[in-house]
Amino acid sequence: MGREITLPEPRKIDDYLVCAVVGKLVGDHGEERLEETNVFYGQDRNGRNVVLKRELSSMPDEEPADLGALLLMHEYDMHSRLKHSHICRVLDLVHDSEDRAYIVTERIGSEHFGERLHRMAYRAQSSKRAEDEMEKAIIIADTADALAYIHKKGIIHGDVKPQNIAVDEKRGYLFDLGAARKIEGEHPVLPGKLMGTPEYISKERWHGIETPSADLFALSIIAHEAFTGKHPFALIERKRKSLSGKTYYEIDYNTRKFDDEKLDFLNGAGQMIKRGLSADKLLTAEEFRDVFRELAAKHYRQPSAKTSEPSLVSV
Repeated sequence: MGREITLPEPRKIDDYLVCAVVGKLVGDHGEERLEETNVFYGQDRNGRNVVLKRELSSMPDEEPADLGALLLMHEYDMHSRLKHSHICRVLDLVHDSEDRAYIVTERIGSEHFGERLHRMAYRAQSSKRAEDEMEKAIIIADTADALAYIHKKGIIHGDVKPQNIAVDEKRGYLFDLGAARKIEGEHPVLPGKLMGTPEYISKERWHGIETPSADLFALSIIAHEAFTGKHPFALIERKRKSLSGKTYYEIDYNTRKFDDEKLDFLNGAGQMIKRGLSADKLLTAEEFRDVFRELAAKHYRQPSAKTSEPSLVSV
């Protein structure tokens, strides 16, 4: 996901033809250059659209030189264990001519949930707003369903955020298992280090507690943002650098900005969001899923997932 920039010349990596990169143009007008990320779009030999994620090559000096490759191999190991209709499938692990590793996954849709929410916020037709609200509920339910499956496998995702939920035909598909680990376990490649996106990290994770409630805390933030348009907590800017080299914001857990009026309007779903934001350890992803399915079912027939027949609010 992100800005798709067509490459001047397609590249061949193993059996895949790489046609575009996720990145941005930097520099002054007329002197712009392409700044690539480590994510590429392409096709397999059958013309199926795929995503290729390359090992990170830029790491802090104090980290092992092969850290990027180790992180990618861990992600492949975690992701390849999972087969679910709302998790993007991993297809392959390949290397390029410079022996850099790539995870290949199916490409679903052309935008992530954050981009979809941004489009919804500026949609002109007011007649579509009710449908948009229900689409949000469906995508959140789909994500919760994927998390329920992951948690039953004894794994937590560790980086649930809008940018890691692909959207296609009003359905949600979770991806990016780079921060995943066993429940109550450390990340095997970076033990003792916290991985994830700070704006969606629960307080317990800062203390080394890795439980399913952390994923549901993050999903509750997403749900609050989706239905109220804002983050449920104040955010604090941090000057130190993250692993990616970018500054970021952390949550001020003592300063809540819950939109109670809008949450109360959602009835049970609003209460579910509040439970998730309180890091309720008794809350399960199945409960979260069922409440948001119920919210969606009250309004219109749910579109079917790619792997199932059309049905009323079911996976």
